[in-house]
Amino acid sequence: MNMVFIGHLTLDDVVLPNLPIQPDNAGGAALYAASGAHMWQRKDLFLLSRRGTDLDLSFLEGSGLDTSFVRIFPDIPTIHLFTMYDRMNLRYFIVQRWAGSYDKMAPRPYEFPQELLNSDSCFHVAAFPLPRQRAVIEQLPDNALISVDPHHDYIYPEQHGIWDALLKKITVFQPSEDELIRYFSIQPLPEPHDYLPYMKALSDKGPRIIVLKLGSRGALSYDSASDRLCFAPPCPAPVIDVTGCGDCFCGGFLASFIADGDIQTALYCGSVSASFNITHFGVSENFAVSAAEVTERYNLYLSQLKGEKT
Repeated sequence: MNMVFIGHLTLDDVVLPNLPIQPDNAGGAALYAASGAHMWQRKDLFLLSRRGTDLDLSFLEGSGLDTSFVRIFPDIPTIHLFTMYDRMNLRYFIVQRWAGSYDKMAPRPYEFPQELLNSDSCFHVAAFPLPRQRAVIEQLPDNALISVDPHHDYIYPEQHGIWDALLKKITVFQPSEDELIRYFSIQPLPEPHDYLPYMKALSDKGPRIIVLKLGSRGALSYDSASDRLCFAPPCPAPVIDVTGCGDCFCGGFLASFIADGDIQTALYCGSVSASFNITHFGVSENFAVSAAEVTERYNLYLSQLKGEKT
């Protein structure tokens, strides 16, 4: 099945406490998500986005990710971000003022190739501001498998009316813990399973599957078709930079789910994808991970989980 990733491309200057700035890392939520899927599916991957000429995507050559539908603007720079983490590990995304804006560089539905819209495809709509994200979701085929990662600034109660309409069309909804908290105006809960009533409430609005990304606490999913709750702890790996890990998880989860439909396995695969992403800056190295490395880490991860249960 084709996997189509829709969203922003960026160049990130990563700023971490007490470390030199890491400039011009290729990224963006759509590309990170595609990289997570690429670890499990090496062909029939498509990217729909916009960029300037300052973003070099030559590292994707031979990867199996088709970028021919990425629109290039010679007169507008790619989005350049300061991705900053403070001493409390809080994150900030600051668009550099001279660069392309979120709005100008957001993909437009009229740019999408009909051959993809009409084919056997699943779509992952990565996080970007809701006005443009909404337009994309509304134009996707009604019978398609649609996965959506909401934008952290557009998941408050005042957007409930918009989300109520969109959720009817979404198959897999993948918010972070922080985004779920914002949506329901609640405080963080001590145990992951405590979020189940809120996940069911979201699923009642339309999505079959709710995936809750919990960062260092792992990930949780609820499948309304089977009324099944699944959990996966994070896959261990040295932490260098967490930028894009949630997106990478989304892609890995979705690639596994469309392959065999098993939710628990999909959670494990998403966790493995994120574990590769967390060990370096930027997205490019994700596409250099071999299938053998992915399989080896997945098997080690499962063996560790089995050891914890015995």
